[in-house]
Amino acid sequence: LEHVHEHYGVERSRMSVAYNGVGAQYRPLDSAGSFEFVRRTLDIQRPYILFVGKIQKHKNVVRLVEAYAQFRARTGSDTALILAGKPVTGVDEVHAAIARLGLARHVRWLGYVPDQCLPPLYAAARMFVFPSLWEGFGIPMIEAMSCGTPVVASNATCLPEVAGDAARIFEAQSTEDLAAALEQVESSPQYRETLIRRGFQRAAQFTWDNCARATLAAYQPLGFRLPTADPALR
Repeated sequence: LEHVHEHYGVERSRMSVAYNGVGAQYRPLDSAGSFEFVRRTLDIQRPYILFVGKIQKHKNVVRLVEAYAQFRARTGSDTALILAGKPVTGVDEVHAAIARLGLARHVRWLGYVPDQCLPPLYAAARMFVFPSLWEGFGIPMIEAMSCGTPVVASNATCLPEVAGDAARIFEAQSTEDLAAALEQVESSPQYRETLIRRGFQRAAQFTWDNCARATLAAYQPLGFRLPTADPALR
């Protein structure tokens, strides 16, 4: 809302938000079974931290790689970093960071992952990290929460609003804060369980039914009525 207000001058009182929904395939899954699936299907052989999204400069992936290096140095963890998504911009910088930090054996880039592989890929992850500098919504966060995966997300643009209290929020421009977030989620089973529980509760709010209702509610003051036989949607 703030961006629309600032750029287009639309009054906040005239705006409403209809949040995206998440597909039914993103649901609680058995982590052991999911890991066996990704082990066989994607050849991932050890615990991992996951990023899902196009590889673009504003996704802040270079900082994620740098923070992951700090996380490894602090904890001695052998947890891998898995990047899943099409390359778009800033790809050379990501490769350069991986080489510079000696992480070639520890960072795996899957490229595009078919939709049917995403739910178990989320569910088997130690945590999901979304370090973006700008997002319009950030639906991978909610997909991960729906699958029972702890989420770490930046404090940029809409991400704290969407995540609520169900993610470990870090300063988007701070490699140190991101590394600390990774360490906290990795090292504290109690905190992980808290994020998982809150994630399920938060994700349950983002359904396409709720999206449709919010969209209809925005139009109703203008006299619009949905022509349907279902009175629950009127």
